[in-house]
Amino acid sequence: MNKIGVISAMSFELSPLKNIVETTYVNSGYMFRISGIGRSCAVLNTIDLITRCKCNAIFNFGSCGSYGDKYKIGDVLVPNLVLDGDINYPPENTWRDPAAIYDCNQSELHDTETDDNTICLYTRSSFSDKKEYSASNYLEDMEAYEILNVCNYFHVPCYICKVVVNKICENSIQQFNDNLIEICNKNINKVFNELEYFTRKISK
Repeated sequence: MNKIGVISAMSFELSPLKNIVETTYVNSGYMFRISGIGRSCAVLNTIDLITRCKCNAIFNFGSCGSYGDKYKIGDVLVPNLVLDGDINYPPENTWRDPAAIYDCNQSELHDTETDDNTICLYTRSSFSDKKEYSASNYLEDMEAYEILNVCNYFHVPCYICKVVVNKICENSIQQFNDNLIEICNKNINKVFNELEYFTRKISK
């Protein structure tokens, strides 16, 4: 039986998902972890879930901001391109998620070429209140890239699921504070569906 670590930065994100899982399943095999906000917290807690807690798969759910008109507040999205937002997306620091991670054999990096179907997520060390990249539509968070890096190192499958709670603009922080709890609770069934999909995928 797979033991899946479910990791979020904040209790406002994780608690609704934990509640629905525990209501649906008995002895589900999921281990829940609140990492705290930021890249270093994400690294340390993902390593602990894999090494000490013996999780053999990681599901990351969290909130994110969006820039552009493509993604709306309340959208639940699974990024297929995750980049290091602190060094402005050089090709050598780009990872595919989640498809390339499923087989636990990822060995080649890919370039940053994107198309209309690419859901691009940048992980940054600070909260953004202005556009800083050339891409017209993208997402930002503060943990996913590091979680993916750890999972890749340990050859553990990983799935990233994000819900948009704010637009990247001058009042990003106010939007985040106003929307976080309501948006996470309102869309948690969609997130649960993604968790179930990931669970079935790695069980095949």
